[in-house]
Amino acid sequence: MEVEAMVDDRWQWYPPEVEGWLGALWGKSAGRAGGTANLLLSHMLDTAAVAEIVWDRYLPPVTRRRLDAVAGGPGKGRRLFAWLCGIHDCGKATPVFQCLDPAGEAAVRQAGLTWDKYAVKGVSWRHDKAGARVLRALLTEATWSKEQVGWVWPLVAGHHGLIPTLGQLSPPKRNERLQGNSRPWKLAQSALVEVFSRELGYEGEAPLVAVEPLEVPSRAMQLQLAGFVVMADWIASDERHFQGVPDLAAVTMPQVRQRAAAAWARLGLRGGWGALPVPGPEAFRDRFGHGPRPS
Repeated sequence: MEVEAMVDDRWQWYPPEVEGWLGALWGKSAGRAGGTANLLLSHMLDTAAVAEIVWDRYLPPVTRRRLDAVAGGPGKGRRLFAWLCGIHDCGKATPVFQCLDPAGEAAVRQAGLTWDKYAVKGVSWRHDKAGARVLRALLTEATWSKEQVGWVWPLVAGHHGLIPTLGQLSPPKRNERLQGNSRPWKLAQSALVEVFSRELGYEGEAPLVAVEPLEVPSRAMQLQLAGFVVMADWIASDERHFQGVPDLAAVTMPQVRQRAAAAWARLGLRGGWGALPVPGPEAFRDRFGHGPRPS
């Protein structure tokens, strides 16, 4: 009964068909998710849950402090970090991706999201670029500043290793049907990002407003974050530890956190960078056998 109430809560902001759409949009095909397709929302939350563990057990203290500042204060960086990692695959909620797996395509069409198959057949438009395009539009609509939008979309666009320029975010021949330019597709993309954000604790009718960071991180930190997005995605994409979840009602943060913790334990990953105590005056003598020369 508790799960049913929570699932009902997630859809209070949307027309009834939206739940069916998010219950069909796939993120990993059955062939890449242990024999059962993994819903797109499930994979995004899996990645966010992995990111939470990376924060707790791997990130150096200095990075956590800096991300807290970016997010708006102590204790806020962890949620933002998880969001930045998990949002990476929002571009899979597009016709050009959903048509790649026949079984997945059939489920999406049956749920009511359709497209012109001749417009997308045989056309290459990567989901990382598509995701950057989706996210730029949604964050701008949520009144994010241009500066904040400008450093977040490259994390999505570059999560497979190559960050494109802004000019490379238009689909081939400006064919917006690849991206999903109908009202249902726009609503599905918006709902996916919003439901994902609410699962991480950003609440309300417009959760993206609450996600916006307070500061723009340095370029060095942006590159560091890009690497951690890739790391979290790789771990959450391992079908040995993250088998597919095709039932939307089973896609909840408590469930994905259990999966992520079990995966981390089985992988045997060590803790990352820690903090060393400041050496005392005896350190020089212990190492060299005598005290330092007077200055």
